[in-house]
Amino acid sequence: MDRRRFITHVGAGLGAAGYGGTTVSAQGDDPALFEVTFVGTNSPVGGGELLEVDATIENVGGETGRTDIELVVGYSPEVEDSEMLTLGPGDSQTITLVFRAGQPSGGREEFPVRVDTGAHTVTEMVVVTDEQNGTADPALFEATNLQTNSPVGGGELLEVDAIIENVGGETGRTDIELVVGYSPEVEDSEMLTLGPGDSRAITLTFRAGQPSGGRESFPVRVDTGAHTVSEMVTVT
Repeated sequence: MDRRRFITHVGAGLGAAGYGGTTVSAQGDDPALFEVTFVGTNSPVGGGELLEVDATIENVGGETGRTDIELVVGYSPEVEDSEMLTLGPGDSQTITLVFRAGQPSGGREEFPVRVDTGAHTVTEMVVVTDEQNGTADPALFEATNLQTNSPVGGGELLEVDAIIENVGGETGRTDIELVVGYSPEVEDSEMLTLGPGDSRAITLTFRAGQPSGGRESFPVRVDTGAHTVSEMVTVT
């Protein structure tokens, strides 16, 4: 799963209390100052899974310093993990802090996690879901790229091509229907099962009748049950 990224400009978000670490050398320069320059997480995670928070910490001060980097979680903040870092001036290091997510209330919870150096913090929102209880976004099938071989002659086969995509968060199964005419009738259908993010090209067909007056135009519609696309076709 890709990491979501949040980058903060150096110098933003400094705490009023100043640097909370311990300086381990004295050179008469600016004191050690640890800043968070990158935060990435593996959110969303399921209840009971391990949420990982990656952070890059940089010493933007002029002395070597040592401080405890804390992972602070939730709206009622609690320190869930920490790591002691020693960095020279201009040095940086990427660390991973973790905590075990609990079972979400109501099937889904969103809350802040904060990486805190004692002088600078960066906050990112994370999500915990209970997919086993069906709390992920449901399957949602959409139709795109509708094309036909119109015009066709009376008695010929009209072909309707479409791409069906599941834009939801769960695997789903539905009947894709070809609906024809101003007095709509289902002329063809195909049952599809698609995982989240999957798509498939399908072709639905119907046999055109003899056109009244030598030429007829009417709509054809591909219907997923949640989304439809239409196009006018002509029989000559």
